[in-house]
Amino acid sequence: MGRDYRDFVEKVRAATDIVRLVGDYLPLRKAGRRHVGLCPFHPEKSPSFSVDEEKQLFYCFGCHAGGDAFKFVMLYEKVEFQEAARILGEKAGIELPRAAGAGESGRGRDPDREILLEIHREAAAFFRKALSHPRQGTAARAYVQQRGLCPDTVEALGIGYAPASWDGLKSYLLAARHPVKLLARSGLFSTREDGSGYYDRFRDRLMFPIHGLSGDVIGFGGRLIGSGDPQSAKYINSSESPIYSKGENLYGLNWSRDAIRRVGKAVVVEGYLDFAALHEAGVTNAVATLGTAFTPGQARLLSRYTNRVTVNYDPDPAGISAARKSLDLLLARGFSVQVLRLEQGLDPDAFIRQRGAEQYRTVLDSAPGCIDFLVEEAARGRDLADPSAQVEALNELLPHVAGLENPAERSGYFKRIAERLALEDGVLLEQVRKTLRSGGRSISRGARDAAGGNGLLAGATQKVSEAESRLVQNLLGCMEARREILPCLSREEIEDLPTALILKAIGDTDAAGEEPTIAAVMSRLPEGSPQDLLTGIAFKPKAPASAAEAAACLATIRKERMIAERRRLQKEIDAAGTAAALEAMFQRKMELSRRIDDLS
Repeated sequence: MGRDYRDFVEKVRAATDIVRLVGDYLPLRKAGRRHVGLCPFHPEKSPSFSVDEEKQLFYCFGCHAGGDAFKFVMLYEKVEFQEAARILGEKAGIELPRAAGAGESGRGRDPDREILLEIHREAAAFFRKALSHPRQGTAARAYVQQRGLCPDTVEALGIGYAPASWDGLKSYLLAARHPVKLLARSGLFSTREDGSGYYDRFRDRLMFPIHGLSGDVIGFGGRLIGSGDPQSAKYINSSESPIYSKGENLYGLNWSRDAIRRVGKAVVVEGYLDFAALHEAGVTNAVATLGTAFTPGQARLLSRYTNRVTVNYDPDPAGISAARKSLDLLLARGFSVQVLRLEQGLDPDAFIRQRGAEQYRTVLDSAPGCIDFLVEEAARGRDLADPSAQVEALNELLPHVAGLENPAERSGYFKRIAERLALEDGVLLEQVRKTLRSGGRSISRGARDAAGGNGLLAGATQKVSEAESRLVQNLLGCMEARREILPCLSREEIEDLPTALILKAIGDTDAAGEEPTIAAVMSRLPEGSPQDLLTGIAFKPKAPASAAEAAACLATIRKERMIAERRRLQKEIDAAGTAAALEAMFQRKMELSRRIDDLS
């Protein structure tokens, strides 16, 4: 840590009043020499959180969290020290040293970054001005009015308009003397097909600035409002840039994070207009996913502020598919998830405009848990009097249920699943119950009860060693395990394993840059035994995943393979007839014994 940065930290410390700082985050009241309030770091009904103005320290007598202003910001914002120092520096109006900004602050505040942020500030102003222009913004203002957005919401969210021009924004920013090379990297422009230059990426679109947590504009989303090119997407976002990554940001979080903390839950919607409608309706704990299913980066970001989420995506097939993908990721991250599917195919924006904010809040409060939602989706459109349809619904549903860590919670869904899927046969019911409780069996798609002829399904998973099961669980649950183990798995050493296709599917999913959730891996497996086997493994009790245990499981598998090969060799030795053949087999057996001892 350089001297300039140490001086910066001490200046920030001297300029920060911890009472005022904490008071910006939560209500405090004076109690003698101290200020007290409800602790933001654990649930409580009586205040045990104390702030000492004289010592410039805070302490909770309930959860024992405590420290100075830097520690408070670190705990509350869930950031490291350097980022906490930057936040406090901005509050105090103290500029971060450039050398520290490039290295120690972790924010990389280099000159190019600052210029890119300035480009985005000026672009936001350009779009706002275009929306208010008497002639240029007429159609856009009419569209805003049609969507029911009030002027206060438009102003609060900084909504603007990108004119139907190929170079309006580019000319505006070039006139401000911004370097062409940085305009090209800003994500606001597209390259001409002949490579001769750049043109405005956003044209004839309602513009929504995307803010980072610091409040800086880092990108934009644009909604087409004219007829335009039939091939044009309804929504587009800024392309990736040094300051913006779509999968690492959530629209509106800069405004809603305090409400999310206060309410203890986030409402996740798809689009900008959905967010704007919820904001206007007083649902201030909402975020939007920038038009994509939840990404690991977005889940990590949201987990700073809550572990409870209600997903309210559009009820069309694309929205339902995105919701399903998001659920597996959120459950794997430890979120408690509810899913709201609005009636009559309405998205949140249309529902609020037609039914009103109060009705939306009512249905939001009664949203079912994610497993209940998945049960309904599995049942939708199927004739559940048909045993094969029951099995299809179960096999669609069980991989998601397997993502629940708690066996008791998994088992608790048995009654709801059985009732909704009309499972009445006693043997089938018992098989589902066992699957949900312990993972010892899965529901086989192909076997039927020959005696009753009623579609009764049976069949156990293939016999899999504990080491194999745990290897699969560790690779599914630990990124470090995948990084260390997957490169070591050769096709030859896994091809005879019952889990060979599962291990290959995990590797293929990881190589594609996707999070290997059970559903993602399942989608790469052929129907039947491999999917059943993965479901059975997923339902088994799980210890915390780690790279060390994955390595130990792989060593056990290798040892078991060599022991089996040594047994086979011994049988061949017993039956061998020539000395030459015996010599080669003895040498191989001794080599196997040595390698087995090394692994013991």
